[in-house]
Amino acid sequence: MKKIIVSFLCAGFLVAFTSCDSFLEENPKTDMSMDQNFSAPAHARNAVNGLYRQGAPNFYADGGVYMPQKATHGGFLSGFF
Repeated sequence: MKKIIVSFLCAGFLVAFTSCDSFLEENPKTDMSMDQNFSAPAHARNAVNGLYRQGAPNFYADGGVYMPQKATHGGFLSGFF
């Protein structure tokens, strides 16, 4: 019984005091770093297309002007989709 308790305590200390710094560092797979951002013309085009894809909001925050559906093309601004 004493060996089991000692082995569980040793296993607990190993788990509690091991370093996991490399486990916590993540490399983003979907985001681009600042060095990669807009390094090619395709990156700039994709960024502008992303802005067009989101479109203009129906209510503008400052003026409170309503933009009806007919003023946009299917709720989006024109652009490459």
